[in-house]
Amino acid sequence: LVRSRGLGDVYKRQTIGISYKFRSEMDSFIRRVGKEVVDFIGLYLKSGEPPKTSFKLNANGLTSFMRRVLSVVSIIPRGFVTCYRCIAEVLGNQAASRAVGNALARNPWPIIIPCHRVIKSDLTLGGYRGGPELKKLLLKIEGVPVTLTGKVLPTHFLETERLKELIQDSKKLFNL
Repeated sequence: LVRSRGLGDVYKRQTIGISYKFRSEMDSFIRRVGKEVVDFIGLYLKSGEPPKTSFKLNANGLTSFMRRVLSVVSIIPRGFVTCYRCIAEVLGNQAASRAVGNALARNPWPIIIPCHRVIKSDLTLGGYRGGPELKKLLLKIEGVPVTLTGKVLPTHFLETERLKELIQDSKKLFNL
């Protein structure tokens, strides 16, 4: 559902008030989780705070590298961003910036694992599956200002060392 036509489409549907109905022949667990994901995104877009959920993310089928990238991204706090290079450095391979970007482009849970919080090292936004305007909107909702030239203010940027500290404090990591 979230991957149907991109998050921009989900965002547009949420903001114009279209409700989702889940087919009765679907397993009740799948219906509940699907509804929770849509509700999660809707509440997040309205308040900027991730709501409490009871669903678990199924990481089956993800490569070890993808799991590691997504686990680092999952600890970036609301109101902050980091860059592809910093994530690559945290993972021990500063030459892997492009691989980090490719892993994030395949993030099966955008917003839930907030890949919109990863930008280019020159503080410009970089790519996003939902498009640059949605990325900018999500950052704005989270209190990250983006200038008219499309850059994030340095006060909201997490360097490699700060990311490493957050990882040490986090219990969310898949396989680091």
